[in-house]
Amino acid sequence: MKFFLEFEEKTLMGTFSCLYKDYEDWRDVAYQVINTVRVVKEERGDED
Repeated sequence: MKFFLEFEEKTLMGTFSCLYKDYEDWRDVAYQVINTVRVVKEERGDED
């Protein structure tokens, strides 16, 4: 299972893999993990 996300003209690509015989057990978990991916914009301050 692969997923892609485009943000600010950049691409994030991820993948999840498991043995085919285990796919049914892992499918819902993998989708839940993918659905938690969030883009967080950091504020940059003065760095010493």
